[in-house]
Amino acid sequence: MKAILISTVLSFVFSGQSYAAENSHHSHGDSSNVSEVKPDKKFIADEALKERMNSILSEMQKLNKTGSASEKNKKVVTTGGRVESVVQDIFKSCKLAPDADADAAVHPILAEILEGANLLKKGDEKNGHERIHKALLKYGDNFEHSGWNHNHTE
Repeated sequence: MKAILISTVLSFVFSGQSYAAENSHHSHGDSSNVSEVKPDKKFIADEALKERMNSILSEMQKLNKTGSASEKNKKVVTTGGRVESVVQDIFKSCKLAPDADADAAVHPILAEILEGANLLKKGDEKNGHERIHKALLKYGDNFEHSGWNHNHTE
């Protein structure tokens, strides 16, 4: 069941990239097509999800602190791979409360993070970082995660 779910999400992510690339001149930094409406009540993130989302946030913060341009270019690609690995681990190990809505809410967020990670792996720091940043904001808006510290100015 998990393998089908993972492959479905990954096929969505990778099929959406060519569409996004073809239509990127229309976006002008707009948010993705994913709804930006905040839920009435936040979903509960389990400990495994919290730990992994903190890991993604930490990777992105380290990327922001990288020094020289040559260091930065190498770090962008490796960060993309690390973030992708963490998201794949989320699919394998996280068990949200038996609430289909929580599961449905996290999947588009993870798909956005995967798309951002793929852009980073290709060396596109600006667009990859922006996509992951927006997904992390959406995560914070949708999930109860004590100590979550990602805001609109990062």
